[in-house]
Amino acid sequence: EQFKLTHEERSDKNVTVAVAMETYIANRENVIEKTTIRNYRQIAKYCFKCIHDAKITTLRTVDVQRAVNLESARVSPKYVKNAFGFLKSVLKMYDVNINLNSIKLPKLTRKEKELPSFETVFSIVRGTEVELPVLLASWLSLRIGEVIGLQFQDVDSEHRKIRIRRTIIMTDDGYQVRNGCKT
Repeated sequence: EQFKLTHEERSDKNVTVAVAMETYIANRENVIEKTTIRNYRQIAKYCFKCIHDAKITTLRTVDVQRAVNLESARVSPKYVKNAFGFLKSVLKMYDVNINLNSIKLPKLTRKEKELPSFETVFSIVRGTEVELPVLLASWLSLRIGEVIGLQFQDVDSEHRKIRIRRTIIMTDDGYQVRNGCKT
């Protein structure tokens, strides 16, 4: 029954962009990382609202460019690029034949941030409940989800090693444990 519904939705070229996005997500929620699904849902809900009600069969390159331009005024270039990549995949799933190669995306800018010295950071966190997580992240270059996922049995004090066996990730269902690490 569920396959039949999504198969019918997929073959219906008269769906709106919003429905196409939701169908794309539904067709992949068991094969894509939960964090990616969460990001796709955020994009589907908040991005490209000006074309949400447009039928995918009537969508034109100029409509997509206008949507990209509007998003570029309110979110970062990286977010627009990710959202556009998602939209492109959605349209490809429906075999929508418009030229998306001519879409101009905002330029990604590299931001060089002035980081505080380790001494400055340590003086702020010393003696607080975040001291150990900050030290682990700083010295071992761990992601926050990897630090949160550490358990006592992951520490081998005899060999002075820490094993990263799990990561805590944010999904639509809240925080979840993912075995292993991202890279």
